[in-house]
Amino acid sequence: MDKRYDKEAIEKLIAELKEQDLVDDAKFAKLWARARILSKPRAVWLIKKELIARGVDSDAAQETIAALEDNINETELIKEVVKKRLWLSQGIDKKKQKQRIYLYLKRRGFGDSNILKVLNKTIKQEGVA
Repeated sequence: MDKRYDKEAIEKLIAELKEQDLVDDAKFAKLWARARILSKPRAVWLIKKELIARGVDSDAAQETIAALEDNINETELIKEVVKKRLWLSQGIDKKKQKQRIYLYLKRRGFGDSNILKVLNKTIKQEGVA
C-alpha cells in the first residue's frame, strides 16, 4: 500500500466498494476470461494463471476456469486460430507457415498433441498442404 494513504481509509473504501458490488473477483474473472478467449485465445490453464497474477482470488479463478472448460471447446478454439493464421500467412513457404502457427499456439499455452492434431487436420481440410 502507498504510504501517502491511511491504511484504515483504504480498507473502508474497499469495503464500501464491495457493498456496492463494484469490487467482485468472480464477476471480473468471468468477464475478463471471456474477453480474453474472444480477443486473444489462450489455453484455459494460462488464463487462470493470468487471473491470479492480476490479483483475482484463486478460488474465483478456479470457478471461472471450470465454467470456461464447460463452455469452451479447446479443439474448436485452436481450429479457429489456425484458420485465421493460415489466411494471414498466405504466400509463405508451407513448412514455415505451419511452424509459425505451431509456435504461436504453443506460446498461448496449448498442448503439443492437440496443436499438431488440429493443425494437420485443418491444413488438409483447407487444402493448404
